[in-house]
Amino acid sequence: MARRRNALRSVTRLKMEQVIRLQMLDKSNEEIAAVMGMTAGSVAELISHKDYEELRDKYVAKTYGPVDKLIETRKASTILDEAAPDAAEALAGLLDSEDEVTVRIASTAILDRTGHGPIQRKAVKHRHEIDPVTAKLLTEAMREADVIDVEPVDEAAPE
Repeated sequence: MARRRNALRSVTRLKMEQVIRLQMLDKSNEEIAAVMGMTAGSVAELISHKDYEELRDKYVAKTYGPVDKLIETRKASTILDEAAPDAAEALAGLLDSEDEVTVRIASTAILDRTGHGPIQRKAVKHRHEIDPVTAKLLTEAMREADVIDVEPVDEAAPE
């Protein structure tokens, strides 16, 4: 009986970790439920579990460092996001420079940042021990970012 309780705790903990990762990606409970093949009510139950908050804090600290460091990182990210349009405008303004080197550097920077650089980076397929939810999230994120053109992988097929 004790073995069964421990197995249930392990499964619950794994599910809570997956929910935490999805929440860190700003997914709603409905989106989390769809990814995990659960109902939104089951997701809410996991979030309200007595161990969830402690596990979340540990997971966030492990991933990002102390929570106060995470807050500082988010503030810095917000500042940079707000400054990006001005920086892009300044970079584009360098194209009107009299200096040929400045124009060349600005042109290269603009082309690289818009995906028109000479080297298109492709994701390399690696086989890692990774849970299916994380693999699906990474694939979706890469597809949305147009980093790769992903074909579904049949796990049963030999390489």
